[in-house]
Amino acid sequence: MERMFPGIPICIPNPYCPLAFEDFGGEVEDAEACSASPMYHRSIVVMEVGTYQQWENLEGREVIASPQVARATKMALQAYSYPGAEATARARAALQVSPICPEAYVVLAVHSSSYEEALAFFRLAEGQGLQVVQPGIADEALETDDDLWGRVVLRAWIRGVYGVGNTLRKLGRYREALERYEVLVRHCPRPNTHSSFCNFHAHMPELWYRVHGPEECLKRVRSSSSGSSCLSASVPRVHGDCLHPLASTTCELNSCQVPWLYNLALANYVTGVERGVGLVSGGAFQGSQGSQGMLREALNGAAAVLAVTQNPHVVDYLTGDRKMPRGRIPQSMGPSDSPMQAALYAKDCRDLWEGVPGAIPYILRLRNTMSAAEQLILAGRSPSAPFDAALVEKCFRGGVLPNSAVTGLPNSGSLLGAAAILERPEAPALVRLLLEQGAKVAPTPGSPQPLTPLHLACYYGAEPEVVRLLLEHGGDAFSMSSSRFGPVQPPIAMACNQGNPRELDVILEHCPELANPTGSRPALTAKGAALLEGCLIELLRTSVLPCVKGKAKCQRCTSGDAAHGPHVSFEGCVDAVVRHGLRPSTPLLKKLQRIVKDSQPTWGNKLAKDLLEYFLKTAAAAGPAAGAGSGTAGASGSASSSSSSTAAGAAGAAGPAAEPPPEGDPSGWSVAQLKRFLAGSAVDTSQCIEKSQLVDLCRPLLEARAAAAAAASAAAAAAQPAAGAGAGAASGDANGAGAARATERRCALCRAPHRQDGGRLRVCTGCQRAWYCSKACQRKHWGAHKAACNR
Repeated sequence: MERMFPGIPICIPNPYCPLAFEDFGGEVEDAEACSASPMYHRSIVVMEVGTYQQWENLEGREVIASPQVARATKMALQAYSYPGAEATARARAALQVSPICPEAYVVLAVHSSSYEEALAFFRLAEGQGLQVVQPGIADEALETDDDLWGRVVLRAWIRGVYGVGNTLRKLGRYREALERYEVLVRHCPRPNTHSSFCNFHAHMPELWYRVHGPEECLKRVRSSSSGSSCLSASVPRVHGDCLHPLASTTCELNSCQVPWLYNLALANYVTGVERGVGLVSGGAFQGSQGSQGMLREALNGAAAVLAVTQNPHVVDYLTGDRKMPRGRIPQSMGPSDSPMQAALYAKDCRDLWEGVPGAIPYILRLRNTMSAAEQLILAGRSPSAPFDAALVEKCFRGGVLPNSAVTGLPNSGSLLGAAAILERPEAPALVRLLLEQGAKVAPTPGSPQPLTPLHLACYYGAEPEVVRLLLEHGGDAFSMSSSRFGPVQPPIAMACNQGNPRELDVILEHCPELANPTGSRPALTAKGAALLEGCLIELLRTSVLPCVKGKAKCQRCTSGDAAHGPHVSFEGCVDAVVRHGLRPSTPLLKKLQRIVKDSQPTWGNKLAKDLLEYFLKTAAAAGPAAGAGSGTAGASGSASSSSSSTAAGAAGAAGPAAEPPPEGDPSGWSVAQLKRFLAGSAVDTSQCIEKSQLVDLCRPLLEARAAAAAAASAAAAAAQPAAGAGAGAASGDANGAGAARATERRCALCRAPHRQDGGRLRVCTGCQRAWYCSKACQRKHWGAHKAACNR
């Protein structure tokens, strides 16, 4: 065989069936697009050696019209394997043996110099194709055979009909071309598995679209018996030593996949069937549901996704980002994901896409979406996984479908959600680009996915700038939602129960009900105080606290979800709620003590108790909450407070005047002294049974006040004039600082050295620097003292 057909690897013919003078028509060198495989060969038409063998077997039998026809046909079959003039000479020599030789006319058509000349030769092949057998045999085959390609002696007729239809298609005479293709469909209704079968089915959607329009095209695809076969990826059946060495990768029958999927995608787009939201990964159908599943999903709106999955290079040719190559079109077909198939499709059908406004930008955005999603999926599997940030940024800048859900992306399946939890320094910039593209922060109404990007950012621990961007673009940190599994916590609760202080702090900064540490917002409101209390309660109750402390694993860790991030800190979360104004009160402490008592035994109770003590110490060190307000952290600004309102007095900016604490270690104080001291700090002692418990509560408060007094003294000393120590002693009446430095304490308002009943002056519990002879003087002096007390 190699002697008779030199240099011919057996592989799938290109459905384009290029003529000798045809090329891609481009201007750039692109060897990748101009070769079908590493086994690219020099023959003009890929030939099935088995056809020659079967003609040899049939020679001399009555089925053939004459011995001369058999000899001429074998000569023409050998001519396929020779280039140019030699192939033409052999074809004409075959016609000298027998004027009835359709294979010879096919060879002459392939080596023609124009479409018109080729069309004339193909018509002769079609006219003679049924004359190579005895009368009646061809008619019987046309009526009874459901796959005429199996009749080897009639293959020249099929080549002739295909040649006529394909040439008319190239000339733009689409209606005439479709008539010839429909003849072929009747007699070869399915893509054939023989290696020399030229798959004319590849052009059917294009012709249906051009002749009948997109809606009729979709209808015909649905009713086509060859539809699912055209999306098959099976390897063709070849014989013995004729098997192509690269058959598993180059001899694909899916020479139909690219033109079918892209033309269906265009028809879907025009008719409004193509879905840009709720995308599905194309690879899932080929493996799990086969070609039937692919066709069903393509017709249901996923054709573009499947097309881009199969061959993303097509988009580059449609947009012009990749220029058409210069060079001959290969006779054999490359893999379905090759640039060769992409360039061939663009040569045939780019005008269809250009004729539909918005179609090319849509397919480009979809390709960018899928390319970016692929990188985000890889990055989501592991922080150390390869991640091409430049490619993702290029895709985002080039335009994406920002609100599409892509299978494989974590949790919500949205690009924004995946970018929000990206553990990379590029995350804020990528999130910003998506928001500029119109990505929605709020969930789509009716969406089955209740988790928003802000939920994910707060749960997994995103960069603070990402949380800030999401909030500034409409993210709701307090919204409750539900899923089929039950209620879904708001993002702020997720930040608390996962111990993410950076995310929590950003949310609290954007909450108008909370006191702003910088003083640019009004004071804490009752609603804000309740919100902060809820945060603290969530911090004490969560099962993540024991998990990050090395105790029992939480549900997140046992379910195989992503590990807790490096910034997790429940103490940091406590710092955030204190910084934004939460202070202890009697009702709050009772509630928190019950929560601690009801927490999990042993380690859970101990950890929650430790966190509560940390809160008390931190709140005492922070001093009163900024400004005046109501609720557990509100400020009273009054020296008069009854025993029923210790909470307001303790959290107030000035608070009630109290006796100076006894000297020395609190363990030496009496129970009454300990309780009086703690009452001035709004700490609930009702649950304390032993003196040691009172002492433990006093120690962090004393330490915090001592540190605050030392800082205040240092600041006051630094502010004194360099000349004259008496200036400082004589100038301190308005804010109480001068009285604190005097050798004899006096009321900050009336300058009295003692109370009216002769008792000692009482100190402001807010700053421990101003002294008053009565509650009335403290109330009157509050307006002047407030600024100094809050510093």
